[in-house]
Amino acid sequence: MNRSPLAQVRLVLILVISGLVALGSSLVQAEGDRGLSPLPPLLVSASVAARTPGVVIVTGRGFTAGSDVYVAFYDAWGRQRYETRWVVASQAVYGPNGSQDPANGFSPGGIIRETFGAQEAIYGPNGSQDPANGYVRQGSRFSSMCDTTVMVRAFDEQQNTWSNMLDVDAGCTKTSDPWSAPPQRTLPGKGPY
Repeated sequence: MNRSPLAQVRLVLILVISGLVALGSSLVQAEGDRGLSPLPPLLVSASVAARTPGVVIVTGRGFTAGSDVYVAFYDAWGRQRYETRWVVASQAVYGPNGSQDPANGFSPGGIIRETFGAQEAIYGPNGSQDPANGYVRQGSRFSSMCDTTVMVRAFDEQQNTWSNMLDVDAGCTKTSDPWSAPPQRTLPGKGPY
C-alpha cells in the first residue's frame, strides 16, 4: 500500500496523541488509587478547648486518608518549642453499596482532629493526693502559652508536604492590658453609666 507522506504523518500523529492520552489517564488513575489530594493539606483551626485553658484542639483537612501526619507547635520564630505528635488522618467512609454521596454517610477522609496539652492527674500510692507521694494534679502542658505567640503546622508523610502555619488562639485574657477591658460608656456631663 502506497500512502502519501501527509497521510503517514497524520497516522503517526494520531498514534502519538492516543498514546499520550492513554498514558495521562493511567497516571491520573494511579494518583487517585493512592488517595493523594491535589491540594496541599490545610489546618483549619487551633484553639483552646472550651472550659479547659491550655488544652488546644487542632483540626485540619486535605491530608492523605489513613496517612501519618506530624503535628508540631512552634514559637513565633519557628523553633520547635511545644508538644509534637504523630497522628493518623481519618480513612474514607463510604455509604451503603459504596456510595460517595454525603447524604448517605460518605466522608472523604484525610481529616485530623487532635487534642494537645491535656495532662491527666497522676496519683500516688493507694490513690494518694499528697504531692510528697508523687501526686500531680490534672492540668495543662500549655499553661504558659498566654505569654507567647504559638503557631502550629502539620506534615503529611504520604504527600511529603507541610500544611499552612496557623496561629494558636490561646484564649487568654490579660487583665493588665487596657485594650482587653470592655469599653465604658459615658453620658455627657454625667460620667460613666
